[in-house]
Amino acid sequence: MSKKNSGWGRKRTVVCFVTLAFLFLALGILMCEAGIAVKQAEELSQAVFRLHIVANSDSTVDQELKLKVRDAIAVEMEKLLETQENPTKEETMDLVTENIETFQNIGQSIVEEAGFDYQVTAMVCNQAFPTKEYLSLTLPAWDYDCLRVDIGAGEGQNWWCVLFPQLCFKEGIVGKLGPEEEGYIEDTLSTDTVEMITVTAKEKPVRVQVRFKIVEIIQSIKEAFRED
Repeated sequence: MSKKNSGWGRKRTVVCFVTLAFLFLALGILMCEAGIAVKQAEELSQAVFRLHIVANSDSTVDQELKLKVRDAIAVEMEKLLETQENPTKEETMDLVTENIETFQNIGQSIVEEAGFDYQVTAMVCNQAFPTKEYLSLTLPAWDYDCLRVDIGAGEGQNWWCVLFPQLCFKEGIVGKLGPEEEGYIEDTLSTDTVEMITVTAKEKPVRVQVRFKIVEIIQSIKEAFRED
């Protein structure tokens, strides 16, 4: 073997070694970020209570009906929360569970007043949510506790909101977190998780964008297994 070929062989070995080292380093970083992302998603899942309203279909009238049901439920929720002083997530869930028939009847009344015979069902459950951006925060895709309201066949587009900490207001407006809600978020969640959900999409560091993408992929895998 010539010195030229021997030198080229050593160079290839070095290149392969460096490439593998970078690949293992990248894999290690990715696995570390995945672990952090899952931990943050679980932390959020334990801290918030959400609202999920599903329309009968995607027709214009059914979507408009969904918004009417949304508004009525948001108003009722505000009334119930006025009777509580700084309720926790668990207390909010208990309050909703105790009044689940009220929410269902409100939805049913709105539907019947609009001239439809759809059945409305309401329940407190834990289910998958997609990534959702609000004015004050962005919640990653994951499983969350929620009040779910299905109208009719429940095959239309969804409406998502957060009941605790409260982001649902009268007339279905999704607003910014108030001082109390901001305090709850900061006191309950880790600094990294607060940064993850409160920085706007355009301002999110690459590491935060990567974590959101990781939990979206993991959630889609979980959903695929559930369907099987």
